[in-house]
Amino acid sequence: MTAYIEKLIDYFIVRKEHHFFRREASDPYILAEQFAAEKAGDLERAAARLRWVLEQEKPLVFPGEKIVMIRTVSTVPEIFSPEEFENIKKKHAVHEQGKVSNVNPRYSLLLEKGSSAVKAEIREHISCAEEENTACGAEKLRFYRAALDTLESLESFADRYGLECLEAGNREAAQVFSRIPRERPQTFREALQFLRLLHYCLWCSFNYHNTFGRFDQYMYPWFAHDIDAGILTEEGALELLEEFFISCNKDSDLYPGIQQGDNGQSMVLGGLRVDGSESYNELSALCLRASLELRLIDPKINLRVNKKTPVELYHKGSQLTKQGLGFPQYANDDIVVEALKRWGYEEKDAYNYVVAACWEFIVPGAGMDIVNINALSFARAVINAVDRSEEWDSFEELMSIVKKEIFSQAESIMNATAGIYMEPSPFLSLMMDGCMEKGRDISLGGLYNNYGIHGTGLSTAVDSLAALRKYVFQDERIGKHELKEILRNNYEGRDDVYHLFRYEAPKMGNDIERMELAL
Repeated sequence: MTAYIEKLIDYFIVRKEHHFFRREASDPYILAEQFAAEKAGDLERAAARLRWVLEQEKPLVFPGEKIVMIRTVSTVPEIFSPEEFENIKKKHAVHEQGKVSNVNPRYSLLLEKGSSAVKAEIREHISCAEEENTACGAEKLRFYRAALDTLESLESFADRYGLECLEAGNREAAQVFSRIPRERPQTFREALQFLRLLHYCLWCSFNYHNTFGRFDQYMYPWFAHDIDAGILTEEGALELLEEFFISCNKDSDLYPGIQQGDNGQSMVLGGLRVDGSESYNELSALCLRASLELRLIDPKINLRVNKKTPVELYHKGSQLTKQGLGFPQYANDDIVVEALKRWGYEEKDAYNYVVAACWEFIVPGAGMDIVNINALSFARAVINAVDRSEEWDSFEELMSIVKKEIFSQAESIMNATAGIYMEPSPFLSLMMDGCMEKGRDISLGGLYNNYGIHGTGLSTAVDSLAALRKYVFQDERIGKHELKEILRNNYEGRDDVYHLFRYEAPKMGNDIERMELAL
């Protein structure tokens, strides 16, 4: 680790002195009343919010910085008033905060072209939509104009940062902003700064849990170019990479998440290509080294492995695990790829999978899956089955009712997802497959739109069923109606049964040979 990186860590991570420049939290509904009075559409509101947030941001640059940008606006406002949002919820299912979240944008759709080329494409789409003269064409126009608005906001914001770079005497950074985001990056540094800009603006669009996906794949061309051209040494590239990693932690306290590191800034390294070859490369290794040296929560590292993965990679991963950061997580390509194909994902997409904010699998640019839309309780299924004691006399009959209870919960959850609504995200749509071609916001769906239901309380359910099998059916120490009454009274006056179930009954994970309970 260089002295420069140590200085950045001290300023941004240890002392957090950049927080001094933040504004106090503002009214989250500062824009909503105006939007409501204007009867603005949701697409227009989403684009206007991003523009407003970026206009409020105060660019801040330090003389020697290479990867710039920090948040000074603490609050990203809502686009609907509480009353408007309540009306939406009366007509639609709403997941979490009603925002598009926990997806992996295909950053390369902007990185590889630059905003000027993308704007030119959008203007062509606008011309075609204007010629349609249909209701469908009118909706496409709304989308294209909103997307164009967000790109213009992006460029204006970058221009202001470029001027601030000059004011700070940071001419190298100013030179970077003279090209990005309008042009395709020419160097690894420019590509990292462009990615920082895109990621930053996604959060300012109120899209949260934005993963980095297969960073070592889409960023590799710029890395390899600079190494091959002698623009960067490996140590120089490492310093740039570590500064980018530090930038992921500058504003992370403003990002929603259950705990530190739970804000979705995941990064996937390595993995099989469609032809079966391994994609782990020099940049992948450098990312591991950067994470190990910095010991920072973000970005969270995920490793894709397979049966041919050399043991050396597991050694590197184990070194990271020893830091106590909770990663890397491992995904087994030999299992995951085939499973995704069985579930209908195209082969090229199955091989390109990444990890969502937590651990679920999604496809960059194509997946609008809501991977954790709800959860069913296995323990609740057991309790409900016990309550229906008049319907079972054998353990097999009890298990049949448990199965029905599980399916009943799943059915109820699925019914509750009908007509789901999400706020539009025209900026994110620029980095999702097919949105520009179709003139359709990503909030309306992508190529894959699967919903994930988690199962909770599995070990509790298994322990409960094992106790029932032993003491109700095998030993016949407790009658089924007696058990039902004991549970209804929460074991009051039956400490003997409580002790039996808690301390003497067989338990999942205790190396008991037969704990399987086939449903």
